[in-house]
Amino acid sequence: MPYVTDTARYNRPWGIAVASDGNLYVTEGGGFRLVKLNAAGTQQWTVGQAGVWGSDNAHLGSSRAGPEGNPAVDSAGRIYVPDTGNHRVQIFNSNGTYFTTLGNEDCHPGNGLGNKEFCSPRGVAVDSNGRIYVADSDNHRVQVFDSSHIYTATLGVTGVSGSDDAHFQDPHGVAVDGSGNIFVADTENRRVQKCTLSGVSYTCSTFAGATGECGDDFDHLCGPHAVAVDASGRVYVSDRYNQRIQVFDSSGAYLTTIGGNWGPTTGQMRDPLGVAVDSAGNVYVTDSENHRIQKFAPGVPGWQQVNINGFGDRHNESVLALIQVLGNYLYAGTGNSTTGGELWRTPDGTTWTQVYTDGFGTADNREIWPGTVFAGYLYVGTTNDTSGGQIWRSNDGLTWTMVISAGFADVNNMRVGAMISFGDHLYASTGNGVTGAEVWRTPDGPSWTQVDADGFGDANNREMLSMTVFDGYLYVAAQNGDTGCEIWRTPDGTTWTQANADGFGDAGNQWPWLAEFEGYLYAGMANETTGGQVWRSLDGTTWTQVIDNGFGDPNNSYIGHFIRLAGRFYATTTNWTTGAEVWRTNDGLTWNQVSPDGFGDSNNGDLWGAPGVFGGRLFLGTPNWANGGEVWMLLHQVYLPLVLRNHQ
Repeated sequence: MPYVTDTARYNRPWGIAVASDGNLYVTEGGGFRLVKLNAAGTQQWTVGQAGVWGSDNAHLGSSRAGPEGNPAVDSAGRIYVPDTGNHRVQIFNSNGTYFTTLGNEDCHPGNGLGNKEFCSPRGVAVDSNGRIYVADSDNHRVQVFDSSHIYTATLGVTGVSGSDDAHFQDPHGVAVDGSGNIFVADTENRRVQKCTLSGVSYTCSTFAGATGECGDDFDHLCGPHAVAVDASGRVYVSDRYNQRIQVFDSSGAYLTTIGGNWGPTTGQMRDPLGVAVDSAGNVYVTDSENHRIQKFAPGVPGWQQVNINGFGDRHNESVLALIQVLGNYLYAGTGNSTTGGELWRTPDGTTWTQVYTDGFGTADNREIWPGTVFAGYLYVGTTNDTSGGQIWRSNDGLTWTMVISAGFADVNNMRVGAMISFGDHLYASTGNGVTGAEVWRTPDGPSWTQVDADGFGDANNREMLSMTVFDGYLYVAAQNGDTGCEIWRTPDGTTWTQANADGFGDAGNQWPWLAEFEGYLYAGMANETTGGQVWRSLDGTTWTQVIDNGFGDPNNSYIGHFIRLAGRFYATTTNWTTGAEVWRTNDGLTWNQVSPDGFGDSNNGDLWGAPGVFGGRLFLGTPNWANGGEVWMLLHQVYLPLVLRNHQ
């Protein structure tokens, strides 16, 4: 079915510009229009005829291409449109009437090479002095005109592509900052060039990306199409084939990523081609194959991201746990399937230092799970699918010693994922998909003894990721994919009894998580049919359901990772449709949502790792396979109304 273009819909929106008054101007590569929207997103007028190309001044585009690039707006409100298929730049007055044309309508071989001629222009910028910059794509150059539209200079070598600093290859976008620096999206060279111009002389150097290399790391770009600069000098690049907007500071240092995952939900993208930023820092993206414009507001109400995505490495795809220990530091472990999990720490909640990298020396340790402090040591566990999980410890956070290798002499114990102190022992649980998960304990750190039968006698109890102490008992939550989750307890560390009916009576109840709050033991769990559930017990064996439907949204398929802070009880959800959520209660019965879905990014679909409290604040870690794991801090303890950070 063809995509309809009308007052509410777009056909491949390509470029976008925002004026000082907040009005937006959008070019449609498939709709052959220039569309003006007010700041609220309501259409004001259009230039061109929907779905019809033409070369007169009432139409845009040709059978070869529509208007494919970021437009620009000057101080007088005139709009400059790269009319790609007609090899010209069309200039319109603020009311949409035609003003004049730069360029011609012909780009056959040998034509379109002169000054003030173009061959497939795909981006325009106008600086504060009225100078005009046109990304003349097929001519591999940027042409510069003064405010009277008189040609003044060329960046690049006309008609000659190249990968050195003097050349471009198919440049698609151009932007200028307040100091006159020119940023060029050098598309086929997979980079952004930063250039300065003095008279007719110019110099350029690579600002972002690796020349000729397409990649999804933060120091690579793959198909940079448009570039924008905000009032603080931050540079925004539409990285088309990575489905993201990359953000850099004025020196080229990576700051953050918007998007990063192919899809139709908010925060996901399909061919992001244009980008613009307004005076308030709102970022607008033409999400072309989703036929929409997404707007991203800076910040998240009540929350602050306190790390760079993935701590600067997108392969740190998850932050698994956060714990305060050893010299007043907060520690975070990551999951990294490429080079191995990492361990980071911060003294203030925002400044992070890496204390161990590359999976303690092997990439096979793909996850590091901060556990707990015992007898003056911080203990962490690893996930190792090849040779079995390990346990490492440190008494200063910097020097680490391995105390358990090879999964307690069973390589099928591929994960050591939970640890807790109980009595005078440290307990650790494993994941084992062959004979069943296990519980081990030590009185001193080096000497360990298994204290349960494998899987509590059932090999289908494959994971034990949560343990807690309640009313004199140690409780362990077991994942059983066949009959439903199980809760086991012991008064002495060796004698175990099951404390619930399998799956609380529903085999669909999976992945349990345990915590104590105000005299009750709580169990949160996943249920793909009803949505996540929460049960609680006064005595540890008699249970009452308090949440049965994912807080009213079945897409909240899991509820867990409880933590208490300042007399309140927090729970997180898994939601791969709109993003994970944080909920809070004072009494265990009445809950309020206290975070925007996914912190404004549906790629934050989970809050996998155990949360932490540090400096009186709540910290949460996310997995984000698009852009790297994130750490979020709750800024204050008041109820936050739900405010979406990302909307169409």
